[in-house]
Amino acid sequence: MSIMLKKAAVLKAEAIVDHGYDPIVTFASQIEKVESRIKIEEIVRNLTEESEANKYKIGGALARIQANENWWQEAGYQNFKDYVEGSLGIGYRKAMYLIEIYKKLLLLGIPYTAFDGIGWSKINRIVSVLTKENLGGWIEKAKVMSRSELEIHIKAEKAKLAGTPVEAQAEPKTLFNESVKLHADQRQLWLDGIEKAKEETGSESKGAAVEAIFQHYMGGGIAFSDWDQALVYFFKHCDQTEFAIKVISRVEELCTKLVINVDIGNKPTESTSEGTADAA
Repeated sequence: MSIMLKKAAVLKAEAIVDHGYDPIVTFASQIEKVESRIKIEEIVRNLTEESEANKYKIGGALARIQANENWWQEAGYQNFKDYVEGSLGIGYRKAMYLIEIYKKLLLLGIPYTAFDGIGWSKINRIVSVLTKENLGGWIEKAKVMSRSELEIHIKAEKAKLAGTPVEAQAEPKTLFNESVKLHADQRQLWLDGIEKAKEETGSESKGAAVEAIFQHYMGGGIAFSDWDQALVYFFKHCDQTEFAIKVISRVEELCTKLVINVDIGNKPTESTSEGTADAA
């Protein structure tokens, strides 16, 4: 952000003090005053930790709703899955993952201080394999391992608990690299989709996110969040004339009480416009 923009953010924040709190401007004014990379990294880590702590809290709220089925029934939903997805906008799989974190920590009865400051991001990951007996060992792992390393050990532990043979656990999977060229809008859709899938599945793995996306597509086909998104997709995959004709024809079919007069043709080029003017 430029110096001018930085000053503008600060001045704007000061100007609204007497009119109430604005979280957007207030945060911008605070963050633009930070001149240290170390301080910024600390802010990012604190915000990440706060986000991870909220997963436990959201899990508790969802567990409370799940236990009181009349709450979501009075909202017009037949089951908890439809409620969390339709009313709260949270994927069912993610909701159950958050509920599991909350219930497991309550069941274990382990205070937060017992985790020795490893942070919520790692607590949320080890909770699925945690017992009172193995608590110390997992905390030690969490202290020295990155999240990705920790997830590998968690998967191995889950396989062990499920009775998967040691040979099968040790057998490495064949990994493949795929490369695809994308336009700018396609790349943004790819990035947004990966992040959403990671959030829904509770996994940091891009591979798992891609799998979830394609499993969803294979099960239900292409889908859109609203009619505008569908129109934009359709527009990108046909020529403009075909697009306009089909859309207008459909509007005429639906809006039978309206008289719709539309001229479809190419816009005159600059040279064509000049030639028409000269002829006149």
